[in-house]
Amino acid sequence: MSVFLSVVIPTLNEEKYLPRLLKDLANQSEKDFEVIVVDGNSEDQTAEKAVEFEKRCRLKLVASKKRNLSYQRNLGAKHAVGTYVIFLDADARVGKQFIQKLKKSASLSKHLLLLPIHIPENATYQDKLLNKVLAFFVEASHFTDKPFSYGPSAMFQRHFFNHIGGYDEEVFVYEDHEIVQRVRKMGVHAKLLQHVAVKFSMRRFKTEGRLNVFRKYLIAYLQILAKGRVTEKSFTYEMGGSAAYLLKQKKNESLPKLVNKYFDKLKNMLEEQESS
Repeated sequence: MSVFLSVVIPTLNEEKYLPRLLKDLANQSEKDFEVIVVDGNSEDQTAEKAVEFEKRCRLKLVASKKRNLSYQRNLGAKHAVGTYVIFLDADARVGKQFIQKLKKSASLSKHLLLLPIHIPENATYQDKLLNKVLAFFVEASHFTDKPFSYGPSAMFQRHFFNHIGGYDEEVFVYEDHEIVQRVRKMGVHAKLLQHVAVKFSMRRFKTEGRLNVFRKYLIAYLQILAKGRVTEKSFTYEMGGSAAYLLKQKKNESLPKLVNKYFDKLKNMLEEQESS
């Protein structure tokens, strides 16, 4: 039995956050969807928490032999039966009309790739302002040949997703940006859904420190600009609710120093690319 949408959620030790998202999905006004939780052998009660929602929504629990975000997403897509497939992080939140809005957008646009906007959950005014600035740059990037994604919540026509080979499992981070840029090279433009929102958790920013997270994103951003994909593991960035990064506090650097440091790194990377 096919459905409009398959919601794929990769998990690793997400017993605290996953039930919130599953509750959001169980309360959707539009019921024409399925949920596929792809668990990377969690050491907590993630799988048990997922099973509790089997009677509240159409849910499959898939065991993954690898703890890899892209691998788990691709595995979930293989189990999907929806016309479209969307990938959500376990700590995301969605409104009651989320699926309904996606279904309407897909029926009107007929795009192969649709990107809901991202907004921070329980964020400060400064966080919200920064997010609006970042969203502006994402939208502007779609007028170039190097478009970016709002975040990890892309919705694909499922057969098209399978056709392109899914997410690149060799990519370290920014796999969501890599796949958007890969399909652009094929001539496919994403549809930006500014009226459909996914709330993302600020836990990484709050626990590790905003400047440290910004530093990592900046490194990855420079790599993807220079090489098209981020394969170098230049920093620690783990998935899961008990990732090691959540237990560590890093020394802060000033923003001007970070910008100067990684601008020089980008320059070197571009010069190496031109000489190769």
